[in-house]
Amino acid sequence: MSNLTSGGIRLPKRALPNLAILEQALKDNLPVGPSLRPYWHQLFDICPSLLKLDAPEGRSLLYSYLYWAARRPALPGWQFYLDVSRWLLLSPYRHRVSDEQLDILLDASALRWSDLDQGPAQAILLYRRGGEQLSLARKRGSHGRPLENPDPSLVELPTADFAWALLESSEIPAQPNWQTVPA
Repeated sequence: MSNLTSGGIRLPKRALPNLAILEQALKDNLPVGPSLRPYWHQLFDICPSLLKLDAPEGRSLLYSYLYWAARRPALPGWQFYLDVSRWLLLSPYRHRVSDEQLDILLDASALRWSDLDQGPAQAILLYRRGGEQLSLARKRGSHGRPLENPDPSLVELPTADFAWALLESSEIPAQPNWQTVPA
């Protein structure tokens, strides 16, 4: 079950917390403080079932992800959930994370793009290998439902683990112009 909407909580505009602070929080299993609370809500409000991977509060999962993310180049804000998905598949949680959880994160990323993008594209198509999941999100005012999961056999799939394609209309082309999400 997800609390997925096209709105949602906004992440702070400031950079991720200091690596030393995250390392100490991980080591001491500190409570999630006010500076990290928006990240906690952004993740677990959208996909509460992730808490089952790190019960009861998801602190270790959150701190581990943030520590990993703070050491990498920043991605555009709409790619937050793709980044979390990639990390989950590389993390100690990889054997316990479900396709359903990863699909929720893919849908959340697509909807976040539809809310944040100011460009001329009308929709975005996201892909995740493994579950062979496609997620299509349309901007408000475009024809069709805001979010759907089209049949992957309708398009030529990319070779990357995670990819996205901007669409000029709300129709899905047979050969989208896939862009790879940075590893």
